Amino acid sequence: MAIDKFAMCPGGTGKKVKFCAGNCLPQLERLEKLITADQSRAARQQVTTWLERDPNRACLWAYKCLLDRAAGCVEDHAKSAAEFVRLFPDSPIALAELAIAQILENRFQEASESLARCVEQCEAQGYFYYRVVAAMTTVAEWLAEQGHIPAAIAYLWIASHRYDPQNHTETDEILQQLYHRKDVPLELRQMPTTGLFKDELRDLDSRVYQHVVRFRFALAEQEVQRYLETNPEEPQAWFCLGNLRLWQINYPGAAEAYLRCAQLDQTGPLGMVALLRATILKKNGFGDTENLYLLRYEVSDPERTKEALFSDPHLDHVPPESPSQTNDRGLTEPQFLLLRYPRSDGFEQLLRDLDEPRPPLVSYVLYSRSRDDEPVQIVLTGVSESDRSWVETRARQWCGDEELKVLEESVFTTDSRILRMLRDVSSVSSRFLDGKWTDVESRLVESIPKWRWPVLEPLTLEEAARDPQKKQWARILLAHILQEIPDRHIARVLHEVWQKLHLDFDQEELTRFIDKTADPLLIHFIDPARLSDEQLSAVCKLLFLYQQVPLLERFRPEVLQRRDRLDPELVYFVYEVHAAVFVRTRQQEWLTIHPELEEMITYCEQHNLSHGRLHELDLVGLVGILASKSTSTEIKKQALPFFEKLLEHLVRHHVNDPEIGPMVRDYWQKLAQMALAFKASLTGGRSLDELTQPQIWTPDAESGPESRLAQPEPKKIWVPGMD
Repeated sequence: MAIDKFAMCPGGTGKKVKFCAGNCLPQLERLEKLITADQSRAARQQVTTWLERDPNRACLWAYKCLLDRAAGCVEDHAKSAAEFVRLFPDSPIALAELAIAQILENRFQEASESLARCVEQCEAQGYFYYRVVAAMTTVAEWLAEQGHIPAAIAYLWIASHRYDPQNHTETDEILQQLYHRKDVPLELRQMPTTGLFKDELRDLDSRVYQHVVRFRFALAEQEVQRYLETNPEEPQAWFCLGNLRLWQINYPGAAEAYLRCAQLDQTGPLGMVALLRATILKKNGFGDTENLYLLRYEVSDPERTKEALFSDPHLDHVPPESPSQTNDRGLTEPQFLLLRYPRSDGFEQLLRDLDEPRPPLVSYVLYSRSRDDEPVQIVLTGVSESDRSWVETRARQWCGDEELKVLEESVFTTDSRILRMLRDVSSVSSRFLDGKWTDVESRLVESIPKWRWPVLEPLTLEEAARDPQKKQWARILLAHILQEIPDRHIARVLHEVWQKLHLDFDQEELTRFIDKTADPLLIHFIDPARLSDEQLSAVCKLLFLYQQVPLLERFRPEVLQRRDRLDPELVYFVYEVHAAVFVRTRQQEWLTIHPELEEMITYCEQHNLSHGRLHELDLVGLVGILASKSTSTEIKKQALPFFEKLLEHLVRHHVNDPEIGPMVRDYWQKLAQMALAFKASLTGGRSLDELTQPQIWTPDAESGPESRLAQPEPKKIWVPGMD
């Protein structure tokens, strides 16, 4: 493979190959041939031999680092990168390789500094190397693997939008994955922003931004701190400081800065968002977080203990339906829920417990043994510090041993008592409700405002909502619950509490919140009808970015009502999300959505929008009805005409559609046979050959596609790509 001698030197010298490594061209071409032939090991041996003879070749060092990484030799790569930088300290490629070596050794700060130097050298040369972008992406991926999502998103965003704007498909894909991570609080996976919105702070914003896009976060932080020395009461500067520390994975420092912002902006939307971030980063947002333990006991009398477990009114036996309840020998082991109150008194006691946050579930209990020749053990998980004494007493009662000692104990997590209470109510309590959830919901709406939240001491949530200085706390505590418990029942309760406590934004707050600091969590509590067209569009786009499907469903009626004034693409995507959720959760009711679906397809055609995805969802919904054994014959009869009409439309207009054409070609025959077979059963059992089949134009037809329906005899179905 010939090397372009007019290309930039792969070693990052800033010169073209013919001026930098002209006499190395045969060596570079040989390396490229070996790599192309999947002989990386031979290429690595060859470049090592050449460098031993002449180490002053930047291009060969660049290949050496690349091949060391490809071989998985982390230590060799680190040594090569260090030597590369020693010999060529101004090479962006050398600095990029050094950053990769440092991040693989968990040296984040040093890797960040190397990237900053790398960017400086690229700017000095007036040329940006792709391997520099690759190094930025590698650092970001390491950050994501370590759980540092805010920093990973910041690095990826800078790499793709600042340094690779024309070819950032790969980095954007990783960004989208991070935006959609459900295991990370939504507040910590938002797009990076300095948080400086005032015109008066434009100069500071410019200085901070210039440092940030060059990965000089520490210098950006110094700029903000110098500003705060003379302007200590500026909340936006504190918010910016929190962001900069967040991207440097300094979480305690970020929480401190956000909290200061919230103290200075106690009535504004920025302070509310800052308070929410501080609450999440401190990991004890409600002030009631405690350790949850795993306790293991050895049983001396297995039969007595097993009988005691099954007879204890505080234990609810969980049927062995889950594979997790089967040990490695295939034996089913009894598992129980340890409740705070007897099973017989479940519902009434649960209602009483709602007056204060007392989780009804105390622990999970497993009666098990590892092997037949080993003692039986009782394992309790999720035992809180405050319940531990009570649980240990019950364990001694089960085993009939007042001197029973804990064989093993460990802290496996921490959790808030309030959050545990609400999780239990929405999950475990369903075993005792007997359809009485509405009673529990009403009780929660009355009780939550009266709970004593340690972080608000001495105030209740209701009292905080009436205090102008604490109202923000009431808002963010409800939003924090929503983040931690994405349950539709709890969401409805929280929304009613929000309304009950009059926590809605006034018009000025709402405008500032949407225009500057819109937060997906807090958007949940906004009435869509109050938003202007521009604000509604901005909110929906934000919800799309973070895949907040339940919220999009809530905003959908307002979007459809204003569809003549909004961007047609926005209207289409909001409806597409709705149809996708509907077909996944309510497939048997698919016919109820059909008039609305056809109306939306007509809307798309009027605005020249690609709408193949709606046809695909329609196909899935209709096939689900026709193929389901539980669907009545009457419903199938109603679905069949829609199905035939859809198939005909797909054949006429979408066979070559790049959006859904492959799907049509792959599944056409199978779907057609299924529908026609069902139709045959409804029409006296006639054979498939006797029924009308769709006509598809074939290359050997006498006329073109416009006369395909006039053929006297059905022709063999032929679709491009199937022969």
